[in-house]
Amino acid sequence: MTQPTAVRTDLLALTPRTLASLANRGLIKRAEKDLAAGSGPEVTVADDGTVRGRFPDGTDTTLPPGLGLDAADCGCAATGVCRHRIGLVLAYQRTAGSAPEDDSPAAKAEFVDWTPAEFDDDALTAALGRAALSAAQRVKDRGYVARLHRPTAAAPEPRVELPTCTVRFPVPHELGYALTDASAALRGEVVALAVWAFRAADGTDGAKTAEATATAQSAAGPAAPAAKTHATTATATPNTPTPPR
Repeated sequence: MTQPTAVRTDLLALTPRTLASLANRGLIKRAEKDLAAGSGPEVTVADDGTVRGRFPDGTDTTLPPGLGLDAADCGCAATGVCRHRIGLVLAYQRTAGSAPEDDSPAAKAEFVDWTPAEFDDDALTAALGRAALSAAQRVKDRGYVARLHRPTAAAPEPRVELPTCTVRFPVPHELGYALTDASAALRGEVVALAVWAFRAADGTDGAKTAEATATAQSAAGPAAPAAKTHATTATATPNTPTPPR
């Protein structure tokens, strides 16, 4: 097994809870069982951070940087996130010596104070596709309200409550791992709306800033009553430019 030449902080940030949201707990248990039995992949890491794994059954799996697990390459016949992708993540975490065993504060990575407002429309288009951005733009043209929860040490995932669903960003600075309880068909659309809400609230939307308003307030975090969770309500208004076609 070769030593990593580049640290994949996105893969190290994937806790069992996040992996279960990306796939399911059954796949995680299967992958953990394979690793314990010595049936895990041989892990190699390229200079650019691409993580590759070859499994004993001959399956090759590749996790490129900047992409979520659903966009990774795997030689198996499964559609979507499979046990090979999960197994490669877990094997890489063990190789790097940082496998989070649970979701307790002690098992989590160092808190990162960041905002999804950092993703511009080019990043959204690359990760979500033009069709998703066009659908999101139609919603924004009508106007929508979003409640933003900024990251804290107690609740480190930025998240957005939209009228019909919630979007959360479990991995700092990585758009490909965004999670939502919306249907798969609507994922790209609602993730774009969530990012735009953060940009409007943070005043980083360029020309769009004057067409969005935000008021800030604090609320107690449900899992930690003594801690403060910073929440912002952002209202996006119509007449914003459409993304490039």
